[in-house]
Formats: sequence, structure tokens, C-alpha cells
Amino acid sequence: MSLINLFKKNSHLFAALFFTFLGLYLRFKSLAARDLWNDEIYQLSLTVGRFKPLWHRFTSGDFTCFPGGYLLNYPFVRFVGTNKWCINIPHYFAAIFGFFFLYLLCKRYLKTFWGFVIAFLILCFNRHLIFHSFEFRPYAVLPTLSLASFYFSEIVVSRWGQLSLLKKFLIGAFFIFMIIYHAYGLVIAGLCLSYFMIMEAKKSPYKDVLKKMRPFFLSVGVLGSLLFIWYASGNILHRADFRSGNMHTFDYYPNPSNDFIHFIRQVFANLMDHKKYGQKHLALGIWIAFLLPHKDRFKQAGFFLLLIVLPILLILTADIFSGYWFLDRQFVWVMSLYAFFLGWCWDSFFVYLYERLRTRAVPKPGTV
Repeated sequence: MSLINLFKKNSHLFAALFFTFLGLYLRFKSLAARDLWNDEIYQLSLTVGRFKPLWHRFTSGDFTCFPGGYLLNYPFVRFVGTNKWCINIPHYFAAIFGFFFLYLLCKRYLKTFWGFVIAFLILCFNRHLIFHSFEFRPYAVLPTLSLASFYFSEIVVSRWGQLSLLKKFLIGAFFIFMIIYHAYGLVIAGLCLSYFMIMEAKKSPYKDVLKKMRPFFLSVGVLGSLLFIWYASGNILHRADFRSGNMHTFDYYPNPSNDFIHFIRQVFANLMDHKKYGQKHLALGIWIAFLLPHKDRFKQAGFFLLLIVLPILLILTADIFSGYWFLDRQFVWVMSLYAFFLGWCWDSFFVYLYERLRTRAVPKPGTV
């Protein structure tokens, strides 16, 4: 087989590998060009020393008491070293798995080469994802967890009863880990599962969907919820703690009540980070996909509302309530889903275009 034929047959895989290696290079380059900053040094100081029992609710680097990040990083800090290259070893693997799960999602939902390219292009070059991927904070792993959660949620909703006991255990363990990893874990899991339950309800009544999901909720759901309540209740910070430091929610973003348009613009600009490479034009794929009469339009609209818009609104509401800053890093896990979403939108456009061109190219009966 010639190299050209090999590339044609595996073009999607080669595109994924190219942007994966490029994305990893950019992330290592970013880490090499900087030192640990204050929040990373603080989290490192809480990670060194004797292992802290996981049933103790302690602040392990941010304002919540969820121990997943500590559990993931502690062995490397303890046994490998405390320089920036050693402590981030788990995050190297998390970044690789992030690209891997994006590939699995693209392979499941996308049909065109250019859809793959656009999804990987955005994940590769987003400067927020580049910085946070190898940051010694929980935000490094959240983008991968959101992609993996979306991937596994479809399996849970559509064929949980058909899985082997081992697969059920492994997928259940993943969701439990995600829930204890960070306060956002339950939000990510809940939104991804809700999306597929809504999609499944198009085929059968909600009652049947919930009945099929009962074993998962009674096992993973109950345990995960109890763990979430236990760790979330350890957060002793209150609104006054932030207000006393002269902190305002909209120090870094326009206040939407005063300038809604600029607030929306800044949010969507940071979802993709279009300061370079002309990526801002790729956002047009959303409008094109929503306007075209293709079969995935309802699914994409649901994805946009439930997994892009709603989580940002929830984060914004929580920040307003607590008085904390509204920051890009808080929705970094939405950025990875947004990369897949835009690739999916453009893929629908290319499929629609190819089908239209093919239809026109086929001669009508009696015209030959």
C-alpha cells in the first residue's frame, strides 16, 4: 500500500495524532517557559508531607475539600520529586487521555476529515487549555474528565444493562473518582447524563429511561451523591470571606447587567481563544449547523444549551452568590467540550454539502 493510500485510509487518525503531538509540544513549551505561581506553590505545600486520610475534609489547593487532585498527585510528589516537571507527571497523562477521548468522540459522531481537524485544532491551540493542562491545580484534569464523562455517559444511558460486571465497575469507579476529584465533578456527570437521558427519551418514555437507569443511580449515583455532600459540607468559606478582601465577581469580565453583549463576546472568545490562528471564524459553524436541516440539529442544540450555556450560567450564579471572581479557569472543562462541539457542527455542514453536491452530480432518469 502506498503512503498516499495509507494516509487516505487513516486520514482521521493521522490528523488526530498530528494535533495531539503538536498540542503536547505547546503544553510542554508553556511549562518550560514559566515557574510555579502562587496558587501552585500553595497547593504543593499542602501535598507534601505525610499522607492525609481521605475521610478528613481538608483544603487541598482550592476553596473546596474534594481530595481527588490530592489523591492523584500525592504519590508523584512523595516519591518522584517536587520540581515542576515531576509533580505534573499525572497531568501529562491526563492531557494525552484528553486528546484520546476527543478522538473517540470524533470517531463516534463525526464523518469528515475536516470535522476532526477543526475539533483537534481548537483543543490543541486554546491558550487556556495549554496553560492549565500542565498547571499544578485541579483544573489540569477537568477538561479530560468532561470529555470522558460525555463518552461514558452515552454508554451508561443506552446500554448499561448490557455491560459486563467488570465494565460496570470500571465505569462506575470513573464516575466516583470524578465526583470526588472536584466540586465540578458532580455537575459534569449530571449534565452529561442528563443530555443522553433527554436524547434517549425521544425513543422511549422518560419512565422507561429512568427505569433502565435505576441500577446505575442506586449504586454509583447514591454513593457519589453521599461523597459529594460529605466533601462539599467541609467548605467553611462564605461570601463575607471574599467581600472582605475587596473582591468583585466582575473584576475580570464585564458585568452582564450593564454590558451583556461584551460579556457574551468575552465568554465565547475564551471558550475557543481566537486571539491567534483566525479561529474566531470557526464559531460560525454553530449558526450554520443550526440553520441547516440536518438530522443532528436537535442533538447539537441540546448539547449547546445543556453542556455549554448551562454550566457557564451555573458557575456565574455560584460566583455571584459567593462574591468570588468569575474566571476563565472555572469553565476550562467546558472548553474541551466546546472544541468537540464545533468540530461536530462543521462536520454536519460538510456532510450536508457533500450530500447536496452528490445529489446534483447524479443525472436524473431520462436525461442521459
